[in-house]
Order: sequence, then structure tokens, then C-alpha cells
Amino acid sequence: MGKIELTNVNKVFGDKMAATTALEDINFTADSGEVIAITGPSGSGKSTFMKILGGILSATSGDISIDGSDYGNMSKKEQSKFRLEHIGFILQAYNLLPYLKVSDQFRLADKVKKSANIDTETFSKWAQALKIDDLMNNYPDELSGGQQQRVAILRALYTNPDIILADEPTAALDGNIAVKSMQMLQELAHRENKTVIIITHDARLLKYVDKNYRIVDGKGQFIDVNNAELV
Repeated sequence: MGKIELTNVNKVFGDKMAATTALEDINFTADSGEVIAITGPSGSGKSTFMKILGGILSATSGDISIDGSDYGNMSKKEQSKFRLEHIGFILQAYNLLPYLKVSDQFRLADKVKKSANIDTETFSKWAQALKIDDLMNNYPDELSGGQQQRVAILRALYTNPDIILADEPTAALDGNIAVKSMQMLQELAHRENKTVIIITHDARLLKYVDKNYRIVDGKGQFIDVNNAELV
């Protein structure tokens, strides 16, 4: 059994004449230690897929298993607790709290999840790699979009999750930092046996992934990562 398994998952928005199928019979497996890219045209269902993985949306039908647990049928409270312990999100919207300095964004995470977060040495190393170590006393509105995205990446990794779900995590980053961020995610997956799933349109990142799952018109399949289409 994989770390994550989706079996015949469907997502339909609306009903009757207004029904729109966003995902159709999705079958997907991700193992620990893997980096998987989710690719496909805009509007194909990639973000819906990611939100279902994260429990932000519920599937209309189908089975979702994460780490052997029936994630799809958990209550919202159970899913919330599971996410806190196991899943880190890197979203297109940075979701930084505007009234907290960068350093306090991480202190808040310590209050919400009180144990098993990354250690001080690792935090310092990653902050330097992402070039945000000198931004700790700044508020989000004092940062560029790229700087906010880098803070959001580190905040998602801070709780030391088993699973990292990333939706276009490098969209606002320049070339060197985008590649460095992806190398960090690859290293995490391979060295610490984590599962990294990333939606991307950035061809530079595909050399750092193990598999490519392509979604087109709500239907998905694994394809050769060396022959990936990003549009």
C-alpha cells in the first residue's frame, strides 16, 4: 500500500443540469520518498485534486487512503488533526498573517503544534538557503512576493510533515531560488522518506521529480517524466 492512494475518485460541483465534473475516476498512488509532479493545462483539475488530497475539499465519490487511514471518511475535526500532524501545504496564496513578523509566524506554529517541529540548526540552514534569514523582523507587507513565497515554503516545512503538498510553489521565485527550493524538497523526500507532491508549470523543476501525473479534463494518468507536457 502506498503512502497515499486514491481509488476511483470523482469530484462534481453543482447538481442536475448545473453539474460540472472536475475530476473523473482518479486513480493515484504516491509512496514515501517520492517527488511527484502534477502537470496539465490550466483548468484541468489539478488544484481540485490537490485540495482533495489535503482535505480542503471532499470527493463526491471514491476512496482516499493516507498512511493506511481512511482519510476520505474522516470527520472534519479528525482531518484537521491529521493535517496538523502529517501534512504541510505550500499554496499559491502565501497565507502569512499580516500582523506577525516573519519570526512570529514560526513561533505561532510552535504554539499550534508543540512538538516534533524542525530543530534550530535545520531551521537556520534552510532560512539561509532560501535567503530569508535576514527577514525575520519584517512584516509580510514589507516583503516582495518572492520573499513571501520563500517564507511560506519554510513555514510549510517547519512542522516536519510526512507529506508536502505544493501548488506552484516557485511561481514567484527567480531561477536560482526556484531551483534551490526544488532541490530542498527533493532532498527532503529522498533523505527523510517524505512524500512531496507538487503542481507545476515550470519545466526546470521536472528534473528533480521521480514521477509525473498528468491531469487533462479531469482525467489523470502517470506518464514518462522525460516526456512531460506542461500546458
